[in-house]
Amino acid sequence: VADKNVASGKAVALGTLALGNGTAGGLGSNYTLVGGGRTVNVTRATISSVTGITANDKIYNGNTSAALAMTNAVFNGMFSGDDLNVATSTGVFADSHVAQGLVVSISGLTLAGRDIGNYTLASSTASALANITPAPLMVAALAQTKVYDGNTTVTSSALGTGYIVSGLIGSESLSSVTLAYASKDVSRLNGVVQSNKTIAVSAAVATSGTRLTDYAITYVNDTASTITPKTVALSASKMFDDTNNLNGFVSVSTGVSGEVLGYAGALAFSSRMEFIGNYISQIQLIDSATALAANYQIPALNAENAPVMIAMATPMTVVNPDTYQMLSVPNPTPAMATSVTGTVVVEGIGVAIPSSPIVTAPATNSAPAAMMAVDRAFVIPIEKATLLNVNAGTKITLADGSTLPAWIYYDAAQAALVGEAPENVTSLAIKVTAVDNDGNSVSTEFVLQFEAK
Repeated sequence: VADKNVASGKAVALGTLALGNGTAGGLGSNYTLVGGGRTVNVTRATISSVTGITANDKIYNGNTSAALAMTNAVFNGMFSGDDLNVATSTGVFADSHVAQGLVVSISGLTLAGRDIGNYTLASSTASALANITPAPLMVAALAQTKVYDGNTTVTSSALGTGYIVSGLIGSESLSSVTLAYASKDVSRLNGVVQSNKTIAVSAAVATSGTRLTDYAITYVNDTASTITPKTVALSASKMFDDTNNLNGFVSVSTGVSGEVLGYAGALAFSSRMEFIGNYISQIQLIDSATALAANYQIPALNAENAPVMIAMATPMTVVNPDTYQMLSVPNPTPAMATSVTGTVVVEGIGVAIPSSPIVTAPATNSAPAAMMAVDRAFVIPIEKATLLNVNAGTKITLADGSTLPAWIYYDAAQAALVGEAPENVTSLAIKVTAVDNDGNSVSTEFVLQFEAK
């Protein structure tokens, strides 16, 4: 035939056909071969399949589209020397989410090339394998400011005020992230509050329909946030002592559970109890075992923010003695009270009191120096042991907690019970209570016994 290409009724030429000698003595040279009128049909060859098509890996983009590479396509059934290539094709991943070795279905294959007219494609489909890798996602904390509260929580954990997100595909979103200050304390430099606190962001949570495995998340902390000092509440109350010293009498409320601050150098504006609008005029906050002073600040010192109350001491109460010591008992004439003393101590609070003071009437013409008659004045010392916290008080009452009767009182100057017992009194139960500045207390009781003349 004239060429290789597909056609119908193609003339068949002699080509290289020649006559040879026969077997019965005939010689080919005796004859001349003349071409005839035969024709032939050349039909299309079949390409059974196309292989070698590859699918490109891609970064997650929320869909299943796949890009195909035809460079290494193999047309099974094509004759050597012929020219074919792929004209059209479509690739689709089996799943849109991140995975390795996903099947890519190839469809819509059509042929092109110089010899396209000589072939028929048996199948327009094929397949390949490819990967979908995570898309980059950035979650960044935003700068925030809060007042010190003893913990690392942030003011806002909301999108736009607590954090921002970049890289989410389509309508995909996050429902929350975890935000927290790296430390709970106020940052200061030479006493000045700094805006260099770190807020760490982590643990993103996706909304329904969003898979975090489709993303490679980068968390970016904020390093320019602030914790400002919390203002404490101040007040002071003490018994009049003619000084403006408030050490031991100031209440410092932090407002933060479990944190108790110390203080020093506390002074009242006035030492007088009749001064109206008295206030703490000077105070310094100091660290304690549970709190750092740097996390707090004092309010403007005035009568509203730091009030001071100075009250008059009652005869039965001794408030804030700096030391406690036994005072000698003057010798009454003709006799004095006798007592045996002992000390009770609990948690560093101590008070030594008469264990069994007895006031007796003198015997006829022979009253010893240690006896006192009824209806005569008596002085019974109440010895206070030195307290662990010197800012403490001692209160003297009857054993049932009621106030002392009018004929007996506590003389703070002498640190003694002073009185004059009526004739109808034979005994009196006394209670002595010592209380320190932290509210710890210890008490004991004793009985005064009186003997008739």
